[in-house]
Amino acid sequence: MLHGALTMLVTGAVLVVVLGLGYVKRDDEKAENPLFGLVGLLTVVNIFIAVLWT
Repeated sequence: MLHGALTMLVTGAVLVVVLGLGYVKRDDEKAENPLFGLVGLLTVVNIFIAVLWT
């Protein structure tokens, strides 16, 4: 149970980072390529952790 709670804490922090990056750049007309890629990468990593965690 402790490991599950720690995993939820880490993935939740990653989601907060993704939300923060999107929120900061929301007024820009176009997102920079590195930022867009970083948000995509963090989202995919979070999905893989959620799906493949055993």
